[in-house]
Amino acid sequence: MSEELAGVRGQKPLLARLAVGLIATGENDERVLHELFWAATNDQEVYVTYSTQPVPAVVEFARRAGGVVIDPHDWTGDIDTIERQFVEAIRVRTDRPVVVHREHRYTGSDSLRGRVGISDTVVAVPAYNEAGSIADVVENALAVVDTVVVVDDGSEDDTALVAERAGATVVSHDRNEGYGGALRTAFRTAAELGAEHLVTLDADGQHDPRDIPRLVDRLGEKKADIVIGSRYADGGGSDCPRYRRVGLWVINTLTNLSLGFWRSDVRIHDTQSGFRAYNARAIGELATSPNVGDGMGASIDILYHAHHHNYTIEEVGTAISYAVEKGSTFGPVSHGYTLVRNIFRTVERDRPLSVLGVPGFVTILLGLVLGYSAVTTFSRAGTVPVELGLLATFSLMMGFLACFTAVILHALHTYFDPV
Repeated sequence: MSEELAGVRGQKPLLARLAVGLIATGENDERVLHELFWAATNDQEVYVTYSTQPVPAVVEFARRAGGVVIDPHDWTGDIDTIERQFVEAIRVRTDRPVVVHREHRYTGSDSLRGRVGISDTVVAVPAYNEAGSIADVVENALAVVDTVVVVDDGSEDDTALVAERAGATVVSHDRNEGYGGALRTAFRTAAELGAEHLVTLDADGQHDPRDIPRLVDRLGEKKADIVIGSRYADGGGSDCPRYRRVGLWVINTLTNLSLGFWRSDVRIHDTQSGFRAYNARAIGELATSPNVGDGMGASIDILYHAHHHNYTIEEVGTAISYAVEKGSTFGPVSHGYTLVRNIFRTVERDRPLSVLGVPGFVTILLGLVLGYSAVTTFSRAGTVPVELGLLATFSLMMGFLACFTAVILHALHTYFDPV
């Protein structure tokens, strides 16, 4: 395991704090052996049970390797019921978060609970000073999934304690690293755990966790890499104030234009929604991507990453509420300015010929027109129009500088693509 995944900026590795449960079905011996070896390598507690008779030979191997074998005894029911009983039995024996591995086959039920664990779907909630709302968010999410990870981004209140009491696994930053920093930790943690799906949602209660299964379903149905819970897609809605609607329209428009999404059928309608689901490919790549920034612009950074890597992005309509006790800590003006600046910086990096080359060429034409006018004035009046000449010279210099810079940046981007 890489040093990057072993610990996130000084925090204790999450893998070393897990209790791993393995269910031997008689058909998954290789998987059980693999997980057994992986758990032992990462100093995890290992518990093993079985769902078939005779007892698979791999169970005795696990016992000799130091695992704790829990006999099913009176457990009855299907594999999902056995799994829940197994988890309860493990929790009696340990205080660690429990991860259960078995062969999962999702049938598309309304609830993911009972068929998922940390290894399948992880819900991650970036949180900063959200002690007042985090418990409800965690409890509502736990109603549909088994594992919620709260990334406590250096909170000064009891966010971490409240989240843990509500049933979340808490990963804490020593200091505030920003929304993007919390998202990076979420991706790395999910990658660490081998999650097949990661769902992110806000800690202030704006998103409805009951929609989590719908986002995860869409990942499989459309073979999508990212699914966005959108307030603008069919079935979505929001009580967003009018001034925020205007700001969101501007941000959404600029983001889509910068991505080259001109047609309405390929537009991303809600680029700012933090309610998203990611598949295993996106989790793994975003966990190590250097281009996801620290601030609120991380949502857009992820979309640029997705665009450059040809991700399939889908949207699912969901309700986003602004009638929460504590909304965004960022003012709409400062937040909007930060996002617009991030968009233009990214476009300047990725499309220098459009951003610098075209304006530079226009500036050169302006300089030539002004220069021609200055020469014409001198030939007719015999006097040198100093101001006009200086303006023409300045325009030509700036135009050539912009074009030269655009060519250099384009060459660097072509041969040393940073994405």
